[in-house]
This record gives sequence, C-alpha cells and structure tokens, in this order.
Amino acid sequence: MVMKNHSGGGGDDWIPEALQML
Repeated sequence: MVMKNHSGGGGDDWIPEALQML
C-alpha cells in the first residue's frame, strides 16, 4: 500500500489508517 507513506513513515501506522478508509 502506497498510503503507508502518507502516515509519516512509521510502518505500522498505515494499518489503522487503511481500516479507517474502509
């Protein structure tokens, strides 16, 4: 997922963000 970069670069930060988008 390229959106992981949008979180700031944490790595596991993109996981919760993807759930919110759903």
